[in-house]
Amino acid sequence: MGRGQKINAWTSKVGELKKEVKRMLITSKGSVEEMNMIDEIQRLGVAYHFEKEINDALEHIYDANVDYDDLKTVALRFRLLRQEGCNIPCDVFNKFKDGGSNFKEGLISDVEGLLSLYEAAFYGTHGEDTLDEAISFTRGRPASLMTHLDGPLAAQVGHALELPMSKRIPRLEARFYISLFQQQKQPNDALLELVKLDFNLVQSMHRIELKELTSWWKDIDIAAKYPFARDQLVEGYLWILGVYFEPQYARARNLMVKMFKLISIVDDIFDTKVVVQGYFKEAEWLNNGYVPTLEEYLEVSLITCGYLYLTGASYVGVGEEATEKAFDWLKTNPKFVMDSSSVCRLVDDIHSNEFEQKRPHIASAVDYYMKEHGVSRPEACYKLREMAASAWKDMNKFCI
Repeated sequence: MGRGQKINAWTSKVGELKKEVKRMLITSKGSVEEMNMIDEIQRLGVAYHFEKEINDALEHIYDANVDYDDLKTVALRFRLLRQEGCNIPCDVFNKFKDGGSNFKEGLISDVEGLLSLYEAAFYGTHGEDTLDEAISFTRGRPASLMTHLDGPLAAQVGHALELPMSKRIPRLEARFYISLFQQQKQPNDALLELVKLDFNLVQSMHRIELKELTSWWKDIDIAAKYPFARDQLVEGYLWILGVYFEPQYARARNLMVKMFKLISIVDDIFDTKVVVQGYFKEAEWLNNGYVPTLEEYLEVSLITCGYLYLTGASYVGVGEEATEKAFDWLKTNPKFVMDSSSVCRLVDDIHSNEFEQKRPHIASAVDYYMKEHGVSRPEACYKLREMAASAWKDMNKFCI
């Protein structure tokens, strides 16, 4: 069987399996099993096949407002609804507290419950102390129990403690979760087969896209014309897959990768007065030996980090969602996008600080904070991480 025939056979099988999974979702309506299945479908990277079914199910879950008793289910319901923008209150976790602000110590033996609470807590907003307390309470507990865990649960706990799922790239998260899902004692065979076939099909499509982009990159011969430029097309493509990996966004991906790569060389081809002015301002600081305040630095660097215009680029080619209203909104430098830029800039500065100081470069947010507040480098990094966490909360608030 040739490659084309194999892909056609896979596509046909995916269609059959989708129908079977949809039937399962309908059959499990209103049950805990339904929520678990939605979670699995989302983590496994096939939720785009079931958008209507999932939206309808979550609307029903929200309206039903069932008061579950176990921590795992309460936290799962909270996270699924917050992910979709539902303003579900965090007081649903009060029943798991000791009457004060502390979570009950008896919960430490419930590893799955703690893990579910941990993942849910990162969807908190400002003023939701319960969720801050949940992160503090859960962060150390599963780690202390790791020596008693094995199999998929141990791997999942270690993975989550490294970085919560809300901050991971969905496509890479799906690849990780597939390996865990198939190790379960009773995996959903139809869903597992669908996931594997779909992953291979979409990956094949991504390879074709990357091949075409590589040809484009070679044709414009950037590496030879601008040897100082970053020759990292594959890394750029992976970055864009973090924005959207779904097949229907192929054209949008193609356009965004090209814009991303052109922006990275700051060429005259790319006509952006505000961004270039920002780069000039940074160069002026470097040449004059001027050390701006952290506020001055962020005012400029939140533009030069690129998130604002890449957000605009991400709308191009996605279809009906790219409305004039959407672009008008972006022109106002909305707080949501600037918060996203803050996370990018602060975290990047923390991780790249030591490398950047090995060559002529303007100081980073780390240096500016140290100078302004007279603190050590570790303390400055800690404070900047707090600022990034605050920006995440602002974005969570916007989403609900």
